[in-house]
Amino acid sequence: MLKKNRIIHEQAGIIEYQRKEILKLESNLKKLSDGDLNIDFEISESNDDMRPDRGIFVSISSYIQNLKESLDGILKDTRALSSNMNEGNIDYRMNNEMYRGVFSKICRDINSSVEVISQPLNEAGTVLEKLEKNDYTLEMKGDYNGRFMQFSGNINSLISRLLSVQDAFVRVSNGDLSRLGEFEKSGKRCENDKLMPAAIGMMRAVQDIQDEVERITGEVAKGNVKNERGNPDKFNGGFREIVIGMNTMLDAVT
Repeated sequence: MLKKNRIIHEQAGIIEYQRKEILKLESNLKKLSDGDLNIDFEISESNDDMRPDRGIFVSISSYIQNLKESLDGILKDTRALSSNMNEGNIDYRMNNEMYRGVFSKICRDINSSVEVISQPLNEAGTVLEKLEKNDYTLEMKGDYNGRFMQFSGNINSLISRLLSVQDAFVRVSNGDLSRLGEFEKSGKRCENDKLMPAAIGMMRAVQDIQDEVERITGEVAKGNVKNERGNPDKFNGGFREIVIGMNTMLDAVT
């Protein structure tokens, strides 16, 4: 009878020990599910009868502690990543080799997301460095999606338009005004566009002075030297001076 009572007492003690540790385990798991990493890892001491049960709870607690350490590490690394991104260091990456399993995959996925952002920005930086030196030979070549594809396309469109204007300037410097009609048809791209109107104005001024000179020289060739003169009021600056100079020359010889 005494032995039976002792066994019952021992079993009751084991059940009570298990109950308390299971409640503590439940509380820790609840905290983890709520994102609370303030976990109680201490396992209650036990007598010899409860030692096997305590060993099981110690093992479970160690697994939860490993989980907490992984979550703490990822939290620390994401904060470091965020800080570096805020400081403009878009080349910073989380070290996924510090973790195993799904935690390593989480780091790789985060790094992949950062890479999607950093690749077009890094390429754009290289292209803009060229543009800053008036070198329009480099375009965006990366294969991007969504807004990044739009971003890349906008930069390439800018380069294309700058190349077009550069070509027009080179042609004008060689006396070629063949693109004037094309530019006049395109016109301003927006209300604040000053580049296209300036290019059009330059080519139009050269074309007009050319037409005026051809008109005057044509009349002179016909012998109409006394009455034919250029109209300086149609021109500004140096172009006006050219017409005045021609008129002065004709006045001197008539």
